[in-house]
Amino acid sequence: MENILRCYRLVEHLTVGDLAGVMQVAGIHGGGSPQMETIALIQRYPLQELKGVAKYLAGIDTDFVCFERNTVNPKQILNRFKQHK
Repeated sequence: MENILRCYRLVEHLTVGDLAGVMQVAGIHGGGSPQMETIALIQRYPLQELKGVAKYLAGIDTDFVCFERNTVNPKQILNRFKQHK
C-alpha cells in the first residue's frame, strides 16, 4: 500500500508540482518537425531500467542501478522502423 501511495505522490509532483506547468508549456511549444516526433515515438526505450529509475525517484526502491542508454541517430531508428512494417 505504501508503494502505491509513493507512486501517486510521484505522479502528483510531475503533474501539479512546481515544475509541472513549465514542463507542460515546454511540451506544447518545444517545436520540432513531425518527422522527429515520429522518431521519438517509435524509438524503443529500455522500459525495465526506466521503471527502476521511477521506483527510485518515488522512494519505492532505494538501490539505484545506473544504466547506460545506447544512442542511435535518427536514420538508424527510421531504418529499424521500416524493417518492422
